[in-house]
Amino acid sequence: MKKFQKLFQLNAVNIAFIYLVTGILWILFSDQLLAFIITDIEEMARYSTFKGILYVIVTAILLYLLVDFSNKRIKSATKSVDEALDSVKIATWSINLETNRNITSRYHYKLFGLKERPKKWNVQDFYDSIHPDDKDRVEQAFIEAIETKTPYKAEYRIIWPDGTVRWMKSMGNVQENDQGETTSISGIIQDITEQVDLEEKNKRRQELFERIFEQIPVMIDIYDPEVNQIRVNKAFEETLGWTNEEISEIDLLAACYPDPELKKKALKVMAEADGEWHTFEVLDKAGNTRIQEWSNIKLSDDTTIGIGLDVTDIKQKEQKLELVNRRFRRAEKIGKIGHIERDLKTGEITISQNVYNLAGLEKSSEPLDFEGILNLIHPEDFDRFLEVREEANIKGHLNDVFRIVKHGTNQTIYIHLVSEIYFDSDGNPDFVASVVQDVTQVKEYERYIEEQKELFENTIENLPIGVAVNHIDSGKVSLMNQRFSKIYGWPKNVITDLDTFFEKAYQDEEYRNRIKEMVLEDIGSKKPERMQWKGIKITTQTGEERIINAKNIPVYDQNLMISTVVDVTAQVEAEKRLAESEHNYRLLFQKSPQPMLIFNPDDLSIIEVNESAVRHYGYSREEFYTKTILDIRPDEDKEEAKQVIKNDRETTMSEPFESRHIKKNGEIINVRVTGSSITYFGKNYRLVLVNDITEQKQAEEMVLASLVEGENKERARIAQELHDGLGQYLAAANMNLDSVQGQISKLDERKQDQFNKGLNLLKHAVSETAQISRNLMPRVVDDYGLALAIEALVDNYSTTNDLDISYYQNIRDLELPREVQFNLYRIAQEALSNAVKYSKASQINVQLIKDELDLILTIDDNGIGFDTSDPDFTPGLGLQTIKTRTGALGGHFEFDSKPGKGTLISAIVPINKHTNAH
Repeated sequence: MKKFQKLFQLNAVNIAFIYLVTGILWILFSDQLLAFIITDIEEMARYSTFKGILYVIVTAILLYLLVDFSNKRIKSATKSVDEALDSVKIATWSINLETNRNITSRYHYKLFGLKERPKKWNVQDFYDSIHPDDKDRVEQAFIEAIETKTPYKAEYRIIWPDGTVRWMKSMGNVQENDQGETTSISGIIQDITEQVDLEEKNKRRQELFERIFEQIPVMIDIYDPEVNQIRVNKAFEETLGWTNEEISEIDLLAACYPDPELKKKALKVMAEADGEWHTFEVLDKAGNTRIQEWSNIKLSDDTTIGIGLDVTDIKQKEQKLELVNRRFRRAEKIGKIGHIERDLKTGEITISQNVYNLAGLEKSSEPLDFEGILNLIHPEDFDRFLEVREEANIKGHLNDVFRIVKHGTNQTIYIHLVSEIYFDSDGNPDFVASVVQDVTQVKEYERYIEEQKELFENTIENLPIGVAVNHIDSGKVSLMNQRFSKIYGWPKNVITDLDTFFEKAYQDEEYRNRIKEMVLEDIGSKKPERMQWKGIKITTQTGEERIINAKNIPVYDQNLMISTVVDVTAQVEAEKRLAESEHNYRLLFQKSPQPMLIFNPDDLSIIEVNESAVRHYGYSREEFYTKTILDIRPDEDKEEAKQVIKNDRETTMSEPFESRHIKKNGEIINVRVTGSSITYFGKNYRLVLVNDITEQKQAEEMVLASLVEGENKERARIAQELHDGLGQYLAAANMNLDSVQGQISKLDERKQDQFNKGLNLLKHAVSETAQISRNLMPRVVDDYGLALAIEALVDNYSTTNDLDISYYQNIRDLELPREVQFNLYRIAQEALSNAVKYSKASQINVQLIKDELDLILTIDDNGIGFDTSDPDFTPGLGLQTIKTRTGALGGHFEFDSKPGKGTLISAIVPINKHTNAH
């Protein structure tokens, strides 16, 4: 059977052999058949011609079938080869150098990102797809191979139509004719993008390994048995004292373990390399005994890696160290990687033990099938998993991260799933191979890194100083906060590197060169203390000149330079102005016509006074130096003064406020005080400017008293006119109408109704006129005095409103002038009216009390209150009237209200100005 199959593996020899055998058999058997059937010679000759024609037809058909059969096998074989090459991303090419025609394999176009095979593909098409940076090199290698008749080999990048960059590797050989002339060049092209990426990753991993090896704070030695050489890291050198050069010249084990038994044990541990930890007493280079724990592992090339921890100084932390060791040993054993393989034809599935460990299942008692694996997928990821799997069935591979729920614990972990579908020779899906890895910690770390990154960026952006980070070698800026750009006055997208920065910030060429030389020299010294510069002049984009202080912080192991900057323009200018004006300021202080004092806000002692203060207060300068700022305040004002001083310490300049001071002779004066922070002989003090407003206050009181007295007289006049004039007319009209009321029955019903309504309105007008007259000039004050008048007022409001109004007074034996009683009554009337109308209170308290010095009227409620700190708050007419009346009596008005806390109004009037007590 095999020989028969081999026969039909057609080639030129086989076809010739088949044709020869067929011809011989035809000649032998066809002549015998004609001789047996036909006896006539002429007729036999005629049939021999037909026989020849038939032979030609039969052999032609046979040759067609043989060639067609051969071509189909060739196409099938070619297709198989093309598909095999395509599966490993390889294609063939052959270029005829005479015709420039390029013959490529079936799937050659896929390597160049084309969606379908082009009708023609010549050398120029190939060059056009090469990355511009690689094109000349590839073309030169191609020409050199043809000219020198040596193999062609090149690695380069191409750019797909969609912009994707792929790495390619081409190899080829030159073909010659009999005369030794180069006729063509043929070879293969392979997509090595994954290989290049892998090599780059391996390179980075090697760099990472070297960095970890040198910087990890544990001892590591690597023993290579092929060259019998031990390599140690920096931690090993620092701990035991031997460098790699010294180790190459000594027997390290004999030096560390003088005791033969200990050396034998160490050799045994190294030979076993089972990852277990062992404790040893080790001698260092200085001869000191150190207690260390070592673990050894062996790689596939028999290289042994030893990991050591020096526990000499941390024996007291043995329990904690044991916990670390247990975690370390567990970390060695936990690969957190498993694999799954599923036969797509039979449905058979193979699952490694680690997959069961990840799922929290026992392999022996809870075997998994495909449905069981699907059930592990987290419900929130299940639909996405089905979508990705459906996409993988089309693309042939899957690479994604999902969550699974561990069996029995409901613990959610992240797994990285990588799957690849493999096909049989007929192109049908055969099986799926998958690798799963627990990446929960990676996800948590990524989330942590993202949070730290966001925190870092927010911190940098919100720093009160300018910060920028650039690469030391290239000068390119990788980070710059808004403050840095704002201080230098140039946008971020302009100062993108060191050269541009110097060009823009220092526009005068001579100054720029001098600054640049200085800065680069300081940076080149690699001494951080030199990398700080003060009073540097820069120019912004708008031409504004500024003064800055700058400081650089190098991070050499990361090739980074951190630059910080502070704008000190205002500070420099302020210092300059301060220096220029210090003399004028002192002269102004001493010669000012207004009293000025400087005191220490810490202990309130008076530090300095001017000549005007000495004259105004009557104290000598030496007497002032022995006093505090509180000593010039009346005793009753000192607590308030302390609070004011405490609040003013938080401000550079306080708002002017009114206060009372006491002179040396005991006279109390009214003053308006303004305070500000100053620096005096290098220390922070407060400057107080005093304006004596005693005479102004007395004049204001007289004016207010006159205004209120005039208002009261005008009220009395209007009240009298209402009572004697309009009131009498209304009363007479009312009496006349009352006298005819009995005769209105003669009128019709409509006119009777009009008469009654008019009479009622007239009676109401009489009543309103009398009430207005009483309000304008309440007689109750004159008749019964202030205390009973306010009591009657409280009773009236209590009766007409559903309110609890309490009233307390202690002034029955106090004689008060009529204007004081009348104004305090008006204040109480206004305050009660406002509280009843607007406060929505359930309780109002009214107090009229006296003490040794003052007469105090207070009205407080538990109503809704309002926010007096609101910028939109303005006192109403009622509050202004109360304040005016209080001021007219020489008193002061206090007002306090908070939302939801009610309102308090106080009018405090000095007794000794207006009263006589029995």
